[in-house]
Amino acid sequence: MPKTAEKLGLERAFSVMILLMILGSAMRVVNTPLLYVGTLLLGIGIAHMNVLLPSVIRTYFPTKIGPMTSMFTFSMMLATAAGAGLSAPIAAKFGWQTVIIILSCALLMAWIIWLPNDWFSVKQKSFSEKTHVPSKEKSNGIWRNKYAWLLLFFSGMRNQQCFIF
Repeated sequence: MPKTAEKLGLERAFSVMILLMILGSAMRVVNTPLLYVGTLLLGIGIAHMNVLLPSVIRTYFPTKIGPMTSMFTFSMMLATAAGAGLSAPIAAKFGWQTVIIILSCALLMAWIIWLPNDWFSVKQKSFSEKTHVPSKEKSNGIWRNKYAWLLLFFSGMRNQQCFIF
């Protein structure tokens, strides 16, 4: 879990990153220098969210990690496909700034939906203490963990779709 979540708590870190993404997304329509700064902020938010979301799934759905991770991955792919399919026609008709504004509004809606989690979250033990499962056998490190290699392969194959296709 990132240091941000350790300092702020999982729910608050999630809210802060969504706000950072809203700010970064909205500022991209102003001018060219803010386009780059906004894209940087958006990238920072996305990078944190990619790490925070599995932690949220593990915290809120400890008995359904597989199905919820599948739903999360499916949602990401569906949103990517919809965004790619709809952005060009909207940009052609209304301009690229409209696409950015629509995406910023979608982020704002996600933040509003997430807010109750932030407001009503109970201070819990740190994530590492809460999810620590005592190991029966001595760990040989991550390089010899077959599940780590499977996860690496799966994530790599999932992410390659964005760069190859």
